[in-house]
Order: sequence, then structure tokens, then C-alpha cells
Amino acid sequence: MENPIQSAGEAVTETPVKKVNRLGWELAHALNDYADGEWKAVVYPTSVRPTFAVGFCIMNLPDIKDPLVEAIEAYRDGVARMDAVSNAEITQENEERLVSETYGPHLDKLLTWDKPAMTLQGAIAALKFMEDQHVFVDDLGKVMRLAVLRYLERQEGVL
Repeated sequence: MENPIQSAGEAVTETPVKKVNRLGWELAHALNDYADGEWKAVVYPTSVRPTFAVGFCIMNLPDIKDPLVEAIEAYRDGVARMDAVSNAEITQENEERLVSETYGPHLDKLLTWDKPAMTLQGAIAALKFMEDQHVFVDDLGKVMRLAVLRYLERQEGVL
């Protein structure tokens, strides 16, 4: 809906984007006084959330350590340690031990993972890891992974 406002004696129509920006600035200033300015707000269209307009969350959420990111990093570190072992050093007798000392436990943890990512960074890391592991073997899977990944990255301001 457009909102007519007076400017120099004539009616001027406030466009939706101008109204959102004006009200956004009002909300941004009000957030300075809410919970010592440490929270951010998400404003929802009433067509999506008719029961409440604003959601709040603490600003330092990106600093949270996501266990999924940590598990993926631990697995990658373990693979790098295994890759550092020369092929000449790997035998049938020691291969199982080397796997259990490098990436094996981390792979087991990922294979039994049953929790959601805790952060957007975790969700992004999981999609990138899936691509690195060649989970997407068909063209449609690759295209859909990119669609989801690009959406998530925009949510973090990565793109």
C-alpha cells in the first residue's frame, strides 16, 4: 500500500521501498535502546507471519562454534594427515591403524550425524563438503545444490 505524504504543499506518494527504508531506520534506532543494542531484528511480512511482525536474536550468533563445521574441519584435517603418509609407508598391517589415527573417527562421526547445522555457516559448510565429496553425481543435484548454497550465502552476505 502506498502512503501519500505532504512535501512542499503537494501530495507525494511514498513507494513501498521508501516506506520500508524509513521504517527500517526507525527500527534500527529503536534497537539501540533494546537490550543494550546487542540484538538484531527480522521483520516479517504479515502475509507470512500474521501473528507477529518482528523476531529478535542476539547479534553475536555468528561467533557460535557450529559442531558440524568443527566435525567437517576435523575430518579434513585427518584426511590431510593421512595424505601426508607416503604410499610406501602404508601396508595391509598398518592401514587400519593409520585410518583410526587420522580421519577414521571423524568420518564415523559425520556418517552418524543426526543434528541440524547450528548456524548458516554450518549449513554452507555442509553443502560445500557434500560437493567436495562428490555426493551430487547428477546434473540436477549439482544445480539444486548451487541454488541452495547461493541462497544461504546471500543470507550471510557472502555474495
